[in-house]
Amino acid sequence: MTSFFSLILVIVMAFTSIGGMTANLEETSSFDVKVSADAATVMALTGTAVTEETQGTAKVIEDILGSITLKGTADKETTELALFAGTDVLLSLGVKNIEGGYLFASSLLGDKTLTITKELIEQTQQQMMGSVSQSATSGMDLQSLSAQMETLDKEQVSKDGEEIYQKLKAEIDAKYGEPESGEFTVDGMTFVTKTPVNISYAELTELVLNAVKELLGKESMQPIVQAAGQGTDINASIDEALEKVKNQPEEERPEVQLSVYKDADECEYIVCDAATKGSEDGSVKAENIHAAGGTIDGKERVLITSNTVNFDMTTEKAEDGSGEMQMKLTGDGMDISVVSKSAADQSTDATCDMNVQGMPVKAHFVTTKEGERTNFQAEIYMMDKLLLTLSGSAGKGGEMVSAFEGGEITNIPFEKLMDTNDTTTANQIQMVMMSSLLSAITTLSKNVPEDTAAWLTSQLAAMMNPGSSTEGE
Repeated sequence: MTSFFSLILVIVMAFTSIGGMTANLEETSSFDVKVSADAATVMALTGTAVTEETQGTAKVIEDILGSITLKGTADKETTELALFAGTDVLLSLGVKNIEGGYLFASSLLGDKTLTITKELIEQTQQQMMGSVSQSATSGMDLQSLSAQMETLDKEQVSKDGEEIYQKLKAEIDAKYGEPESGEFTVDGMTFVTKTPVNISYAELTELVLNAVKELLGKESMQPIVQAAGQGTDINASIDEALEKVKNQPEEERPEVQLSVYKDADECEYIVCDAATKGSEDGSVKAENIHAAGGTIDGKERVLITSNTVNFDMTTEKAEDGSGEMQMKLTGDGMDISVVSKSAADQSTDATCDMNVQGMPVKAHFVTTKEGERTNFQAEIYMMDKLLLTLSGSAGKGGEMVSAFEGGEITNIPFEKLMDTNDTTTANQIQMVMMSSLLSAITTLSKNVPEDTAAWLTSQLAAMMNPGSSTEGE
């Protein structure tokens, strides 16, 4: 059971990270999700032979999935996951913030809770990270990261970002040449003017890197810098990149052509073409990259094409909040397309079609608003067969089911479970957990069809009397 107690520590660490992101919840929020699956088809697609036994197993899986619901609930202090069969609780896991640490409650523990200190969690994190430094460990602590990001002054960040952008734009504008009039067709669109931007790869790269460095040096950006760069010196990394660009041999630098196109409505479309040379022996392949973006006819478009990957995305939004996004990504053995539509009432309908190495996969995701909650449904298809459906809701409201306190609740320090000199407490908890697990199986059997309930009952009997299956042989 020691390994299971260690698992509890891992669960607590995961929950405390989630808790760091929910610390500012003004009221209880929750989600619920149900899963249905075509288990027989999934087994067949994974190479499992179709037999009477596998079909029986598939039905058991489908019956169990059809009876259960996963619910998650959180407020400022508590985070919880609970698995229900019908309206009955099968399993619950919850973590609550207390002074100096955390309180862990679970249906498996019955009327007992575990007290876990912050020091023990930190020690466990360090042990799990092995030789990784404490600073790096902190960098991976989502709770700490969330706390740092909460200090972010978003309004000031926006102002500083706009200031740096305008400065960068002015420096690039200074490189503009004389505009040409005519009819220019680029990426399937027609423009009436073309303005070349006389800037080299090195100049453009240095301008961008210096702009990034200046932005990251702003006081408003420090929470982001600290959250993203713990264990590394971001300025030093940028300086190193700048030095590399400055010292790069001229023959190795990509050739860059930057142009700004405008249509009859003065909408801008910026195009950058970069080309690198290949080696004579073929060890280095030539690369051509075409990157473009702008707002044309009310649609924002970003397009990137290269020797290996093509990416094209357009987005359109109306004044009432509705909109549509279309994205297509193609590459070596990969073809992905996404269409996402949103309505003024914030409902969405998105479809993703993927074909990777000849295997077609499709996902369809729909959300609808209902009061302060959002209903959702996701469907996964493979080879045109519906394999998996997820449906549920998320939003404000919800109730905790784990008992964290009360006159009959006994708090046990977690260290007692790990005491190798006195295993009394650990043995008691082990008995409670086994009893709770058997009770959960009994509860599940009451919420599934009769034949599946009979199968569960037989499995429960086998667990309680492992030697019975061999009697009489």
